[in-house]
Amino acid sequence: MTASENVEAIASVEGVDVVWLGHYDLTNFIGIPGEFDNPKFHAAVDRLVQACRKHGKTPGFLAGNEQWARDFRARGFRMIAYGVDTLLMQTALAHGIKLLRGP
Repeated sequence: MTASENVEAIASVEGVDVVWLGHYDLTNFIGIPGEFDNPKFHAAVDRLVQACRKHGKTPGFLAGNEQWARDFRARGFRMIAYGVDTLLMQTALAHGIKLLRGP
């Protein structure tokens, strides 16, 4: 059995504060690698959030962009790591270059 199938049991463990969604791992283990629009993925995410609510745990997620951060916050995720370090630096550098080049 996978963690996705055991999310209820995992969320019920005393001392666990956060149930972290490994979204790429999840899609791989349920046979839909990288298919984040797939209903199977959304159903598994919903099960995680429901298990967290039932057991008073915090659902966690790494959002790679603003849209994912907003979407998963709206779904009930309360611990959200934002961005990938290299993408954040790239965005900041691009902004700085644009600023230095002027209008």
